[in-house]
Amino acid sequence: MKHFSAVVGLVVCLISIACSQLEAPIRWMRTGHNEGVYAVAYSHNGQYLASGGDDRTVRIWRTSDGGVHRTLSADFGWITGLSFSPDGSLLAVSDANFDGFDYSGAVKVFRMSDGEMTQELLGHISVVSAVAFSPNGQLLASASWDNSVILWNPHTGAIVRTLSGFGDWVNSVVFSTDGELVCAGGEDGTIRVWRVSNGTQRFLFSGFDGPVLSISVTSDNKYIVGAGGTLVRAYILTDGVLAGSFTPAPGFAVAQLTTVPNFGGGHRVLTAGGDGYARMLRLPDGAPLNSLRNHNGAVLCIAATRDAAWFATGGYDQHVRHWSVIAFNVQRFLTAHNGVIDAARWTPDSAQIVSGARDATMRQWNAATASEVRSIAPGGGRILTVEVSSDGQLAVASTEDTLLRFYRTSNGTLARSMQPHFSPTNSVAFSNDGQTFATGSADFTVKLFRTSNYSVIRTLSGPFGSVRSVAFSPDSAFIAAGSNDAIVRVWRVSNGELAYLITGHDEPVQAIAYSHDGRFLASGSADGVIKIWNASDGSPVRTLFGHLGGVTSLAFSPNNRWLLSSDRYPQSHGFNGSVRIWRVFDGQASQAYTKEVGGGVTSVRWAPNGSRFLYSRGDNTLVVADNPCDRIAGDTDCSGCVDDRDLSFVLSHFGVVETGHPADLNGDGSVNDSDLAIILGNFGQGC
Repeated sequence: MKHFSAVVGLVVCLISIACSQLEAPIRWMRTGHNEGVYAVAYSHNGQYLASGGDDRTVRIWRTSDGGVHRTLSADFGWITGLSFSPDGSLLAVSDANFDGFDYSGAVKVFRMSDGEMTQELLGHISVVSAVAFSPNGQLLASASWDNSVILWNPHTGAIVRTLSGFGDWVNSVVFSTDGELVCAGGEDGTIRVWRVSNGTQRFLFSGFDGPVLSISVTSDNKYIVGAGGTLVRAYILTDGVLAGSFTPAPGFAVAQLTTVPNFGGGHRVLTAGGDGYARMLRLPDGAPLNSLRNHNGAVLCIAATRDAAWFATGGYDQHVRHWSVIAFNVQRFLTAHNGVIDAARWTPDSAQIVSGARDATMRQWNAATASEVRSIAPGGGRILTVEVSSDGQLAVASTEDTLLRFYRTSNGTLARSMQPHFSPTNSVAFSNDGQTFATGSADFTVKLFRTSNYSVIRTLSGPFGSVRSVAFSPDSAFIAAGSNDAIVRVWRVSNGELAYLITGHDEPVQAIAYSHDGRFLASGSADGVIKIWNASDGSPVRTLFGHLGGVTSLAFSPNNRWLLSSDRYPQSHGFNGSVRIWRVFDGQASQAYTKEVGGGVTSVRWAPNGSRFLYSRGDNTLVVADNPCDRIAGDTDCSGCVDDRDLSFVLSHFGVVETGHPADLNGDGSVNDSDLAIILGNFGQGC
């Protein structure tokens, strides 16, 4: 310890850099809408596609690979409109709220770089039905059911001008290509065009056979095109003369349209209709050029890229499609699960992920590429939980019809189905030795089965409430269960005897997990409290506070140093939650991820190789993130930064002789000068 005093003196000379993250180091996400998609919009460079709808969520997709770039979290109503700023730095979202006869709405502006809301524009007194940026990005127009259009400064939130003239709702709004005019379509079947400079009305167009739901201006500023009822009408923008009027699909209303810039040397319009077809027609005469039905139900929205290469559709079927304009076929199906993902698990080799959702599908994913390997629809209603066998050969899904179905992960074929309980199975676990699997049910029991032939070994009774979570000890000798009676029970697998029970929670125990070395058992309850117990006898070790909602899942890291946890809690329009990482040694809260957790977090798991972790969300999203811990030598608190906190931690445990101690950075069994050298050699890394 001859260097101890010298190092202490050095501490005062070092600068502390606090590292804090709100968003996990996300590798990839997959998601989907669970209601109709009413708005889609491309960024001007075509790299991103935004979608939103009745599920009150906004998704931003990468067009290059179909991956999810970001999901936006805010207190949204139903999403009615989307618009990117010309430089791609901002995304504007309009929404609608319906509370009886009280209609309201707002425009929210988000920064693309981090997803933060920069402005909430509150000026309308009813639903905000559409939004559009001006070509220079200096103005933002919003249309509303309060019969007005407002021009905003999107950077300050100030109202520049209010445009009136409609006697009914305003449904759509767009700027002319040169930015000198702003155009709006109304419920009264008219289009009004105003001068941006002074707000005077330039044109009033009528003749539609229904409300004008969508308008677009061609890239050369020649035509303004509107859809009202079953009709599409094109007007020459310079003089207001009607150039063409046509019906894309007789008997079906046109939900939305967009013009295709400079396609094939002529003008084209794409329409989305109630008959489920996307159509491309020639302007101004409406001659049909292409059509394809690719949604199960009405196509509700449509948008095209500025280079005329791609277009997107959103449908009543909850799906978003990314199309080639030239080939006129779907290039990517962007949406994945269309329901809450209640569980997701790794395969033992960390190569694949299995997820189960309330859309009644179980999906397998390539963990490296995020590509979907297969989708399985077991039948029997929503999937309550999934699990993967210890050898990785089987994936099991528990469904509402009380059945368990076992599928071969190699080809997705059904290996076995069984009914372990007469009530739904909430949790399934496989023993590490591969001989046994356990089920926990709403019928207040835990059952043990032989993996070899699916035969029942015994039924374990005792809980006075639904069994929410089951877990085997690493040596496969014990099975633990948490239940709605706020008690954790631990039985011996060999004979079914109760080894001990743990009391201490005040609310239902919703999650339990063993550490991989078998030392600890963690439990999480509906009141957000996590407790860590000695697995040998159930004696308490420590209590962790921090979650705002009920703890939904727990997982120890493979090296036993970190505990991953999640929660989910209601908010005004849906759910929220968090993912947290705790240092097991002392219970220090190391990370709290509160961004990209929309809908709340339903499950968490470390990859068996420790390199990543996953979490599933209530907004139908599956997330895979890099493990932020143990990446930099000397980062003892998983902050991603080697700073004076890490130095202080090592100094405070200097001289301790203990295998696996978190301050023993080089793993030689003691905290000594070598560990201090690691801290000093990496000081400032990652900060």
